[in-house]
Amino acid sequence: MERRSGEKLGKNDKLIDRRDYLKVLGSSVVAASAVSAASGTAAAAEYDTITVGQNERRSISVGSGETLENVLIDVSASGADLLIRAEGDNWTIRNVGIKGQFDVGEDNGYGYVFRFDGNGLIENVYLGDGFKWGISSKGAMLSGPEHAGHVTIRNCYVAGWSDNAIYAAGSGRVSGPGQTDGQGGNYTFENCYFRDNNISHLRLAADGTTVRGCVFHNTGNVRPEMNTSAGDSDVVNSRGIYTGYGDPSQVITVEDCDFNLTGTNTCSTDEWDYSICSSSVAQSSTHSTYGDCSTVSIENSRINGRTIGEFVEVRSSTETGPDAPNISVPAGVPQSAEEAAGDSASSTDSTTTTSDSTTDTTDTSTGSVLSITGADGQVTNYEFAVTGSLEKSDANNATIDSGDELSGSSATGAVAGGTDSYVFEGDFTTFTLDGAATVTVDGTEVDPADLVTAESTDEPDVLSITGDQSSSVVRYEVTVSDEITKTTANDATKDPSDDISGTTAEGAVGGGTDSYEIVGDILNLTLDGPATVTLNGTEIDPSDFGFDNVITISGGSPQNQLEYEFSVSDGLQKSDANNATIDSEDQISGTTAAGKVAGGSDSYTFAGEITSFDGAADLTVTVNGSAVDPSSL
Repeated sequence: MERRSGEKLGKNDKLIDRRDYLKVLGSSVVAASAVSAASGTAAAAEYDTITVGQNERRSISVGSGETLENVLIDVSASGADLLIRAEGDNWTIRNVGIKGQFDVGEDNGYGYVFRFDGNGLIENVYLGDGFKWGISSKGAMLSGPEHAGHVTIRNCYVAGWSDNAIYAAGSGRVSGPGQTDGQGGNYTFENCYFRDNNISHLRLAADGTTVRGCVFHNTGNVRPEMNTSAGDSDVVNSRGIYTGYGDPSQVITVEDCDFNLTGTNTCSTDEWDYSICSSSVAQSSTHSTYGDCSTVSIENSRINGRTIGEFVEVRSSTETGPDAPNISVPAGVPQSAEEAAGDSASSTDSTTTTSDSTTDTTDTSTGSVLSITGADGQVTNYEFAVTGSLEKSDANNATIDSGDELSGSSATGAVAGGTDSYVFEGDFTTFTLDGAATVTVDGTEVDPADLVTAESTDEPDVLSITGDQSSSVVRYEVTVSDEITKTTANDATKDPSDDISGTTAEGAVGGGTDSYEIVGDILNLTLDGPATVTLNGTEIDPSDFGFDNVITISGGSPQNQLEYEFSVSDGLQKSDANNATIDSEDQISGTTAAGKVAGGSDSYTFAGEITSFDGAADLTVTVNGSAVDPSSL
């Protein structure tokens, strides 16, 4: 079930260079130093947040001597895609968290999220939300045959990818005896956590590559590969380390690692329909095209699973079944995008576990543990919110599924015979189940109806938008000050085409209802047709909610187009005020807008203040009808 190397990235959009990226990122900064108390971390570094918009393809380039660090990149929007490209010497990618599941794969976007070669360091990176199955396929990291240096990858969390977690075999590829089309570059992988990845968790072939102190683990949630190079579909072949290239003289050394990759924990879920499903700890044999493959030497490791091929050597390792590996996330590895961006995992000693794979690996000293266990053969959806912090957890044998959604202090998900667990603080403001499930708090079974107490405060408001059945589809957009999440209140449906980006929701209603739980104030609410809008059951007038400020940018000509970019402190939206045109090439990312004028005007409504403005000196800018000097903004 071998996959092609994925080097076909020529179709990708042109990369922006590091200076361009810093300009964009610097103007859309969300400073963040708060980390959930349940993580056990007292403090974290400030980091920047950049949101990739709906159907946007974002490219970031890191070159020689450059560093990309302390960044959270949100790709939750539908169609959002991202490629981070590092090449050259002495580059560094550090403290980077990728938040949200990708729904764009190799067929219509980038095949991998990271691509790198040369000499560099990747550390403290979170790629654990993975890729949504059913579109095409996608991998987390790729290093191609042109790699001739050495790259170290450590303290990384990589989970939920259908087309290799990290593909780094091309540099060791040989085309015949004494002939190579790979440049021989190698790698060191240290203290990384790999979970539920298909094809391979690590695909490696180059001599001198070392894998040390890493964990490889499946939980029954490996996404099938939809179309393999062999012509098969819906295939799971999850290998911990897979070569596929090289020759036996090239040795990959594996030291002090834990492998728990079996048919039971790979192929046991009812979620997927498999045509083929298999797993292995390591595989290296003979490739039909390239001949004998590289040697995988496994030393002083704990193994539950099989090895395949004559070129896998196991020395001084324990092979005693499921209790042998320690499958907890290694200390220092971030378990969320926020932890990675804030570098909070590396400054905290995680709770260690014994060889018992069912041991609770979450530090719950500052929070309580909620566990929801479903009934066999029945899918039960749940939704809840708390007043304090909230984190996913693997307590009580729970799986941390990328399909469950956590937004601030609210969570939605589903169980079907398994368990979902969370660490939380505060009181429950909502809790709903649509089927049978057992709910416990700190090990004690509770009635879900009793969880929401009269003393709970800061309960979210419910905003509902109901379409007029006699009219066409009505599109809407709503922005709030603090938090917005989907809900099924008031018989609403959760339409996957509706989109939440930050504190702004966009969607459409025909004759049905869309509902949201909101925290804070409604900053803006727009409709393009007739609909009924209620807040906590009381009808409201959308015209009462809108951004108070208008900025208009004019100038240029068809022969002299003038570019601009600005940021505001709160909500931002395009507008046709002052006879402006709304052009598709002008872009909004969070609270930052970028565009150009060619003799006409662009207008935006916004809340708060203008925090930065960058543009040509001969632009004409008005704010709330008054001309302003762009350099003074």
